[in-house]
Amino acid sequence: MTSFEPVEIAAGPYQLRPWPVAHADLDEVLTEFCLDPVAKAGIAAFNGPLEDTVAGLRERRLTGWDTGLYLGWGIREATTGRCVGEVTLIHVDLTNQASEIGYTTRPGDRGRGVMALAVPAACRWGFGGLGLHRIALGHMVDNTGSQRVAEKCGFTYEGLARGDYLNHGVHQDTMWWSLLATD
Repeated sequence: MTSFEPVEIAAGPYQLRPWPVAHADLDEVLTEFCLDPVAKAGIAAFNGPLEDTVAGLRERRLTGWDTGLYLGWGIREATTGRCVGEVTLIHVDLTNQASEIGYTTRPGDRGRGVMALAVPAACRWGFGGLGLHRIALGHMVDNTGSQRVAEKCGFTYEGLARGDYLNHGVHQDTMWWSLLATD
């Protein structure tokens, strides 16, 4: 496994701060995600007994940079430090120069264009800082918010993967997008 040094990234009025560095409010943020019907509907990891789920999610975020499996940032307002969401490079594969990206916005901060700034900033770092060539983005078919993020951020729609994701015991279709370093 490859370990990565956590990096802070500027994204307009937001700062992407790595979870291992800035995590005082991590449990609060994760609890909110786990209780949010929108997040729960599309992210199987946000389901289960609340305390156990938050503990598992916390561990993943705090150790992800060391393991190289989960390079996650809390997205913070630069002026107040308040966390408005998270963005993550997942399954970083330096051999194939590829990764996936995931993100979640706190319910009260949706519709403010947070991800239109945070996702491109994380992708730029992935391309420039890690030497990635391809970043994939997948979301459930009915997640129109994520579809808008993919479109706004310049991802190219690649297609529908039928029954690609087991969520709540049901195989769901995933819409897949990609962004290349050369785009």
